[in-house]
Amino acid sequence: MKLRKSCIALLMILALCFSAHAESSLVPFIDAAEKLAFETDNVTITGKAEFLLDGKRFKTAEITYVQDGENSFWQEKLLTPRAWRSDLESGFTVIQNGRDIYVMETLEPGLYRSGSDNKQNTLLRRTAHADLLFALARTVTEQTVPFLETAASLTEEKNGNMMVQFDLTEGDTPALLSQLANLCMRFIGKRLTGDGDDEYDVSEISSWPVATETFDILVNTKTLNLSDCSVRISLDGEGRLNAASGVVSARLKGYMHGTRLLTVRFETALSGYGESTVPLFDPKDYQVMTEWEREAAGIEAPEKKMEPIKKPEWLEERAKEVCEAAGVSFGEVTDSYFFDDFCNMDAQINGKRYEVILSDDQAVLCIDQTNFRPDFKTCDEPVDDELTQRIRSFLTVANPSLDIGEIRLIGQTDDEIGKLFWVYVKDPDGDFGCHLTVRQTPEWQIEEYDALGFG
Repeated sequence: MKLRKSCIALLMILALCFSAHAESSLVPFIDAAEKLAFETDNVTITGKAEFLLDGKRFKTAEITYVQDGENSFWQEKLLTPRAWRSDLESGFTVIQNGRDIYVMETLEPGLYRSGSDNKQNTLLRRTAHADLLFALARTVTEQTVPFLETAASLTEEKNGNMMVQFDLTEGDTPALLSQLANLCMRFIGKRLTGDGDDEYDVSEISSWPVATETFDILVNTKTLNLSDCSVRISLDGEGRLNAASGVVSARLKGYMHGTRLLTVRFETALSGYGESTVPLFDPKDYQVMTEWEREAAGIEAPEKKMEPIKKPEWLEERAKEVCEAAGVSFGEVTDSYFFDDFCNMDAQINGKRYEVILSDDQAVLCIDQTNFRPDFKTCDEPVDDELTQRIRSFLTVANPSLDIGEIRLIGQTDDEIGKLFWVYVKDPDGDFGCHLTVRQTPEWQIEEYDALGFG
């Protein structure tokens, strides 16, 4: 049940990170967080969170958790974006009745597994690590009282409900608060995935098996700095947490790459205090059986079907738009091949066979003329202002996220039609950006473009 504990811990730590010391009027929020963690034996929690990296969503999670004495119900639905198809849905349902635990996974329909663990009638067990993190959160908030009191606005209603709103601005957040958030992320993440930064030697960065965005964030992050954040936490008339929502953003500086922006949009509701129920697990209620039971009954596992790829409506229009910016004529599409996050399109351009590669975010990464390799005479000189401006205008259309630094002429030749230039574009750090084959005469056009490093 580590996953359940980690997500509940996140809610607790939000209340602590964005609250003030014991003498503040916000102390009820700290008390409510600890009471929910260690003293509450009956509650229902529902929530949804969206995770984005540099503005691009990489995971959505929807959760339902119910604690009913020594019985608990935890269901999580995970949605992972896929290129050219709908989100991949995964997740699980975990039911605990006393010591008995039953697990059903979305990607294994019709099956369940069983196991056992110690009985538990609260959301979190007290551990040295959890207590240390709570104590550190209190210490950090005590050290940042003036800032937190400025960032917070407290509202009290006649029925006893309380709501606190925290708004943080990038650059104004104390370093201590950002460091606490980094520790919280690692604490929660390790329990979500079973992996932690302490298991990897940062001197062996290149050997890290980075498989997912989540793994990369947890293992590769060196520093975390809170950016613009807006968090709202509320209590009911009895001083119990009943909602938390908002947007938390942080700039992550990694060991392997530069700074990236992590954004989490979330909303959580807590209800059913003292009224929540979790029935005993019955396989018939979920129409599931064990793998052994399925084999004994001679039932074959359902065939996992690949969802057919639907060709996006924007695909050809996007290729036409970029070819127009290149000064070439886009014709008939003869075939398309879809991969994890990009598409190879065969098409007629200027009456010749070309390959156009587009990413799932509509960036054009390559326009390659099949069997076209001019014999350029090597050179190395700056590109004139007119050509520089034309190349920049084209790249702004083709690949808006490409950072453009120095543009240099590295080759030129004459063919039966006119003059051709081979141009190299670096990013601001001096690394590879793209290659272009540019026709200067008799009419300007970009005949080839490669941002993948093939050229």
